[in-house]
Amino acid sequence: MQGLAGSVQVTGTFGGATIALQVSNDGTNYSTLKDGTGTAITFASAGTAEFSTAALFIKPTSSGGTSDDVTVTVVLRG
Repeated sequence: MQGLAGSVQVTGTFGGATIALQVSNDGTNYSTLKDGTGTAITFASAGTAEFSTAALFIKPTSSGGTSDDVTVTVVLRG
């Protein structure tokens, strides 16, 4: 089984927040998704990242910051 190719784009007002893209196979235990170089996918400002995953669940998380208003868009192909 091959994973899906994906791209994530994050835009908006971060207000000091850090956005991470997390994955899980059971919907309870999540870990931060890594890109093709093994770097955790996190954003402190607007940007994009590409990744591959076979995980069942994908979600963005926000930590820190105040008055953040961020849009996270994920596209999967496979």
